[in-house]
Amino acid sequence: MQDYVQDHKLNLLRRQEFLGIALADGEEAERRMHEAVCRAGDRSTFSADLAEAIIDWPSEYHLSRRRHCLLRPLAIRAGDKVLELGCGGGAITRFLGELGAEVIAVEASLPRASIASERCRDLPNVKIVLDEVFDFQTSERFDWVLLVGVLQYATVFLDVADPVNHCLATAARFLNPGGKLVVAVNNKLGLKYFNGCGEDHVGVPFYGIQGLYGRHTPQTFGRHELEAHLTSIGLDHKDFYYPFPD
Repeated sequence: MQDYVQDHKLNLLRRQEFLGIALADGEEAERRMHEAVCRAGDRSTFSADLAEAIIDWPSEYHLSRRRHCLLRPLAIRAGDKVLELGCGGGAITRFLGELGAEVIAVEASLPRASIASERCRDLPNVKIVLDEVFDFQTSERFDWVLLVGVLQYATVFLDVADPVNHCLATAARFLNPGGKLVVAVNNKLGLKYFNGCGEDHVGVPFYGIQGLYGRHTPQTFGRHELEAHLTSIGLDHKDFYYPFPD
């Protein structure tokens, strides 16, 4: 990772010329979450201090004690090399670090990367990197590469002919032989959407079910769509896990 320098104040690695991108949570929400992590005596996955700081959707997403449940069915172990692309505030990063995995977590938003670095400051096996998720470079290869809540934004941030396949192929190139790519993404055919709930990203009922996504809007997938994308980049073996009840 010779292109990155250590920012000792923020406890993260960064490309010297990269200042971060602006994301949708807003300065106030991110400032509040950063202060909550800095104040917390316990920054662990099950921290009661951080649970008390949850007051809205951004803090629920980045501080919830339930986020790690996405990874519980997976056999990630101590010593495994894990690359997390798009780590947000570090809720999953923290869990991976507590498992004893050797973690590199990449985040493009400086406020979110700062939250993650504080959350994991006491874990020497975790490195936070400030960089564009799809521009990250390293010669290291990993047992696990994670895209959690990232793939649906490929169409927003990637100006290429096939942003979804580009995102998946970019992540997959970091895998060791026999490594696993983990993609966590909204199911556009989820039960709640058929019951009239607004699509999570645009708030419009039946938006994803009817395939109304535009070229630069977030886009989610049904199983067969996602399978087709994974197959087209050469990933032939796939396992699917579904949160209960939807």
